[in-house]
Amino acid sequence: MRRTTVLGSLVALVLLMVAGCGRADPALVKDVESTGLTVFLPELGDAEPVSLVVEGGTVSLVYKQSDLPDLTVRFVPLPDGSLCRGIDRLAGSDCSESYGVMRSDMEEMTTVAVARGDTAVVASGLVTEANPGVADATVASFQDAREVSAEELVEAVD
Repeated sequence: MRRTTVLGSLVALVLLMVAGCGRADPALVKDVESTGLTVFLPELGDAEPVSLVVEGGTVSLVYKQSDLPDLTVRFVPLPDGSLCRGIDRLAGSDCSESYGVMRSDMEEMTTVAVARGDTAVVASGLVTEANPGVADATVASFQDAREVSAEELVEAVD
């Protein structure tokens, strides 16, 4: 009898653990949805999404990279007019844009933004001096990223 009780308790514990996996934090899902932004899940090499913050109408997805500083991808409302004028970037940086892609360079640091529907997908602080292809790879990742629901985005970091 004791053996059955212990086994039953273990099965119940495993079921509870499995049931809790894959469930997105409902408050964070609601916060993402409240921005009205279309969100995406870019694949950035071996980097993994590790945290998500919603603040001031912006969704920030932080990626952990091996041997590199964390990279924050921001989803912001697409500005009216020029991306160079509407996206935060380093003051004094050279900015160019073409076909919905913005690139802003200042010495060895680059900011990129890609227009996707009503949303701009932005990464700042890319160190292009140490990794010359990182800006182009990031732009390609943003262009190819699949659109996801708020729940899928939150689950990606859980």
